[in-house]
Amino acid sequence: MLDELEWSDLTFKQFVYLDTILKMNKPTYSEIAKKFNITKPSVTAMVNKLIGLGYLERVQSVDDRRVYHISVGAKGRIMLAIEHNSVTGFAQQITSSLTEAEATTYIALTKKINAQYIPKKN
Repeated sequence: MLDELEWSDLTFKQFVYLDTILKMNKPTYSEIAKKFNITKPSVTAMVNKLIGLGYLERVQSVDDRRVYHISVGAKGRIMLAIEHNSVTGFAQQITSSLTEAEATTYIALTKKINAQYIPKKN
């Protein structure tokens, strides 16, 4: 199934985009740019790549035909579910073999690493 979803073609950054867009609930290109604190052309390039791969969908606004909302498609939702289950299982395996102090250190280090890739909440 992972081969069908082009697992090897997606980067960690693309996973972050998918997850963030899902949590934002159909944002516009501008809203995504604001969330990631990057330029709209950068967002457009990444979103269009993910649309081309079939992970995202673009829907024209009924209120303003110039505006497009971005949502995670079925393929993207499947990929996020697979990734979430894998990460959760991996983290549970690691923490089950650590002492409480080691687990605390592991969690702190993981948060520090993730902060480099995951946009801050506005």
